[in-house]
Amino acid sequence: MNFPYFLMFYLLLIFSLMVQVSMSSWMFVWIGLEMNMLCIIPLLVSGFKNMNDSAVKYFIVQVFGSVILLIGFFLSTMSLLGYYYYDVIGFVFWMSLMLKIGAAPFHFWYLSVLENLSWMNIFLMMTIQKFGLLFIMGYLLSLEVYLMFSIILSVFVGGVGGLNQVMMRSLFIYSSIGHVGWMIVAILLSDDVWIVYYSFYFVMMMMFSILFYKKGVVYINQMYNYFSKLEKWMILLGMLSLGGFPPFSGFFPKIVILNILMKSGEWLLVLMMLMGMLVGLYYYVRLVYISMMVWTLSSVWVLNAKTNVVLSVWFNIIMMIMLFIIPIGMIWF
Repeated sequence: MNFPYFLMFYLLLIFSLMVQVSMSSWMFVWIGLEMNMLCIIPLLVSGFKNMNDSAVKYFIVQVFGSVILLIGFFLSTMSLLGYYYYDVIGFVFWMSLMLKIGAAPFHFWYLSVLENLSWMNIFLMMTIQKFGLLFIMGYLLSLEVYLMFSIILSVFVGGVGGLNQVMMRSLFIYSSIGHVGWMIVAILLSDDVWIVYYSFYFVMMMMFSILFYKKGVVYINQMYNYFSKLEKWMILLGMLSLGGFPPFSGFFPKIVILNILMKSGEWLLVLMMLMGMLVGLYYYVRLVYISMMVWTLSSVWVLNAKTNVVLSVWFNIIMMIMLFIIPIGMIWF
């Protein structure tokens, strides 16, 4: 794709996000979601040759979700139905948003669409595409029961699904499903909490996506040979942070959420989220352990002459800054 068209679609994508977060009418929110979909699809097909299938699947799922959202909108405008079928209308809104964002139990399309995308498009789908949908969920706080169901399922699917994965994309896709669950519960607690969590996740995914895109990483075992020593340590520490391993920066947003939930007496939800987080953390720790064993037994480091060490150092500095910013934010909250 030529740069002018690429820039145009990105600007329209940002504009669609502004429409989603600034409008109070469900009709305008729906228009913003459709603009978002129509801007993302050209960006998805601008990379690998096999991205067309992913773009078609994404289009079908998003159209189906939009139809469900419109049904909920029209039902809510009918005062008689809105009074007697409030729970049904809420269920329709919940189902449409969960389907569009790829959260459990409507995550069936998420892996098949994202696993064929480039790393930069995966970053787009995991971060920018989700922002507007997460913001809209702030209007659905009355649907707490449905959202809690998605939160628990997403955290468990994100943890269990990542086990025994050999492709790096699949690992991060399941991790994204788990993080969506954490961000939804953060929305239920406070706008500030979920913005902090989203910002942390955005920075982490940007770091991994750029590095993996530059190296063309597909499988997990490729990281043993494709990266310099500095990059390998940065990736492993970043994975521990992404999994919420203390004392890394990813631990602090999660401990803030758990702390607020415990103060609210939501002990069952805290237990469920901790179990899902520990399962997800298991495959990150296992990956780090295996990597350290391989590097220890290896007598020769495979260095790439074209390694962008400056980029790695800058991202390392960013994450060190985040390590101190997040605790300050936690104290402020």
